[in-house]
Amino acid sequence: RHLRRRGPAPIRVLDCGPGTGAFTDRIVDQLRPGDRLDVVEINDSFVRVLQRRFATEPRWQAASTFTTIHEVPFQYFDAAEPYDFIISSLPHSNF
Repeated sequence: RHLRRRGPAPIRVLDCGPGTGAFTDRIVDQLRPGDRLDVVEINDSFVRVLQRRFATEPRWQAASTFTTIHEVPFQYFDAAEPYDFIISSLPHSNF
């Protein structure tokens, strides 16, 4: 809902633990050229699913040029810059 109300300026979004991309599917609809999406996922099976979705699904393909999938445990992810939006799908048991 907050992504839908974004302004005209480019935004940076961090998607933490997306799994197969249920929330990511909603995020890509709100992204525009100039935006940045970083996806952090530790599970290599889920990473392959996400890579396939960005390569084959038209709505996801539109965001693929400004998206990076980071296959790393979240606690080791080092963000280069602050984010405007952080979406977390991580289970509470991870904390």
